[in-house]
Amino acid sequence: MDDGTAKVFALTVTDPVKNMKKLANGINLNVLTTDKFQSVKIVAEFYAPFEKGTAANRALLAQILEDSSAFFPNRQLLTKKLNTLYGAHFSVSTSRFGRLSKLRFALKIPSPQAAGDQQLLAKSFNFLSGQIFNPLIVDGLFPEHLFENEKQNFLSEFLANFDNKSYKLHDLILKKYFVNPDFRIQPEGSPLSIRQLTNETVVSAYHAMLANDEMSLEVAGLPSELEVEKLVASWPNVSQNSRPIPNPVYTQAVKPDQFAELHEKGDQALLERAYNFLDYDYLTQQRYTAMVFSRLFGGSSQSLLFLNIREKLHLAYYANSTFFAVDGWMTVQAGLDKDNVELVKNEIDLQLERVKKQDFSNDLFTTIKEELVAAIQAGEDYEETAIEKSINAFLTGYALSSSQIIAVIQSVTPQQVADFAKKSVKQAEAVLINED
Repeated sequence: MDDGTAKVFALTVTDPVKNMKKLANGINLNVLTTDKFQSVKIVAEFYAPFEKGTAANRALLAQILEDSSAFFPNRQLLTKKLNTLYGAHFSVSTSRFGRLSKLRFALKIPSPQAAGDQQLLAKSFNFLSGQIFNPLIVDGLFPEHLFENEKQNFLSEFLANFDNKSYKLHDLILKKYFVNPDFRIQPEGSPLSIRQLTNETVVSAYHAMLANDEMSLEVAGLPSELEVEKLVASWPNVSQNSRPIPNPVYTQAVKPDQFAELHEKGDQALLERAYNFLDYDYLTQQRYTAMVFSRLFGGSSQSLLFLNIREKLHLAYYANSTFFAVDGWMTVQAGLDKDNVELVKNEIDLQLERVKKQDFSNDLFTTIKEELVAAIQAGEDYEETAIEKSINAFLTGYALSSSQIIAVIQSVTPQQVADFAKKSVKQAEAVLINED
């Protein structure tokens, strides 16, 4: 009997570490030289363990570094500089990737050939270096007015997310699902942790990032590795105190199912569930069996949840599933009338049972896999896709080419998906009941 994984091909798995070149200054460099794109994407990332005690500091730090530097003290001057780089797009952000916190600097410029400026690459790397290594820190702190404005804007934007009922319900699901307390918060932290931020703690987070975080630099476009290496060889040292990047993959044991209910004014009720997967392994081809399962169950406009709960029975305004691969869990979300909550719960259970029993057509199964393949092929047209694949491979030590991934997905059978569905265990449920 199949164990729920796709048929394992004798694939040559790329060693992602060999694609990275460790420079003398501590930067892990990978250059994806190609003429496929009309632009150049540069991504510098810093990696640290994700912890609730440091999440807000790193998130506010990212916002400050996006808006200012010693060379460009405010956003207006920074924007003028980006215009001289032919309308370059620059951003700094944080996110959680499994057990890791990622602080990302991203810069996208036209290719120097298209812009007719052979110095554009050098000017762009010089700009990026300034934003990373020359923050607007004066006498050991950010200017107080800058810090307070950025903190207030950051807090206001964060709190505004909770006006979105779906965001608010998902925030509750995080608290109910995760055993690890670090993962029960949003990547930006919590309202309390943001309010407690000080100038000193954010500056300390910056210095800790340079000294302790492992750093990668990915470049996709026409530049050669030699060109890029020359441009960053003079960058300051990083990662002097860093340790090997820990495995970012997170799994947790099955625990008792938890339930929560909110009552708020609004136009519709909301339902969200969280499922864990027994014996799930992100670092194998089983990841792609899970992707097919989630898409068939609720991750597509052709999925069982969408076709039955929304289109056939008209019980919900929407019903879908989202698979979080590196954490090994899945959510199901639905927007509905409060009178239909129990009916929708039962129907979700019924559709999951259908997957477990292979009660779906071969045509639907083929369509779902074709959608996945088409999405992978479409992603090949974007630098971001190439960079994300390279970074994820570097962090996890597991990498397949797009053609290998497509071959694995095409090999997945209905029986394997049914067996995988049997490993899904509901762990949390939250309902938001709208009041008139």
